[in-house]
Amino acid sequence: VAERGGGGGDASEKPAAAAKTDSNLSLEGAIFMALLALQFGVQPSLVKAYTPRGVIKSSVVLTQELVKFVIASVLYFSGTSKEQRKTDLSGMSIWTWLAI
Repeated sequence: VAERGGGGGDASEKPAAAAKTDSNLSLEGAIFMALLALQFGVQPSLVKAYTPRGVIKSSVVLTQELVKFVIASVLYFSGTSKEQRKTDLSGMSIWTWLAI
């Protein structure tokens, strides 16, 4: 059984929740896309409602992005093995990271 990772590794390995063909979207993928769309739609309203007027908006945006990065990192590192992370990051450089 293939470990679930960050999408790197051997292209022949499919997560358990993957669709039968590459042209279909898995249920897991659809759920995560719906959650992302919900967050994308609700976030501006929440920021407007709960951010004091004197706060610099760019600092709020930067803080939100840093929090999302930390949460994603914690989930990635807690949900993958060392071997899977090594596979995911093999061939990664600063240039390939910037290209993504």
